[in-house]
Amino acid sequence: MTRLADEAVAFAPGHITGFFEIRDEAADPAQIGSRGAGFSVALGVTSRVRVDRESMPGVTVLEEGRPVEAATTRRALELLVGPEAVHVAVDQHMQLPVSQGFGMSAAGALSASIALADLLGRTRREAVWAAHCAEVLQRSGLGDVVGAARGGFEVRAKPGCEPYGDVRSWTSDAAAHDVLLAVVSPAVLTRRILTDPVRRREIQALGGRLVDDFLEDPTLSNFVDSSRRFSTEAHLATPEILRLGDALGPHVALGQCQLGGSVFVFGSNNEAARRLRAAGSLYATTIDAEGARLVDAFPVQSSKGPKGP
Repeated sequence: MTRLADEAVAFAPGHITGFFEIRDEAADPAQIGSRGAGFSVALGVTSRVRVDRESMPGVTVLEEGRPVEAATTRRALELLVGPEAVHVAVDQHMQLPVSQGFGMSAAGALSASIALADLLGRTRREAVWAAHCAEVLQRSGLGDVVGAARGGFEVRAKPGCEPYGDVRSWTSDAAAHDVLLAVVSPAVLTRRILTDPVRRREIQALGGRLVDDFLEDPTLSNFVDSSRRFSTEAHLATPEILRLGDALGPHVALGQCQLGGSVFVFGSNNEAARRLRAAGSLYATTIDAEGARLVDAFPVQSSKGPKGP
């Protein structure tokens, strides 16, 4: 039995996809998702969740004390609570901007679901299911939840969450564990891309072939090359991203964060950092190998905002 006004805290890493194929033909949202490849970063979302059985049932979501809509988080918690008559209050600490391909909606839903599952005596698998289904139903993403749940470098060979999806880890050299992220173009609404027939055709024509090829050779160089090809040939790259790619050249491990007006660069590269900082907001981080998890404490002060070497 859940105690009155119980509390738990969980963290989910940001998740970045380099290339993907939409797979949304199934009726069950647990079987819908994407095939694609990506990685998780140490900047993400921490959620503090409280459960109260004496208050009116419902869900309240705050971002560092301010009320927010957070539709994907709200939907995930509603799915996880089901018919239980409880009030769920969530406060979230978000370290990266939304709608820029960093998987913040997914990280918010996943971290909150993992914390709530702990309070309600539910399993991690149920928490991932709730967050993934919410992501699909809200059209805020297709594979960020299962990627962030796994952590590290991963490839989604089959769409959906357990027991339907197939998420496989792959490894890279130590230099790739330092990551620069930069917002260089306006935000992208994932829902708009996923429901645009022209964009969908362009993504489908290329994404599946790139995933199949990557499964045969899951290396960092192949990931970066496939990411660049996907963003240009599927016409997702903005002029700013194309200019950055030309300026930094083919030897810098740069790619676009899908779906967003942002880029990633692997490794410590002072010239890349200088150009990225000049182009927009820069964040320096590392690969998160653990994936979403319970943590001990909620951050006291906000650290959201550009960071750079």
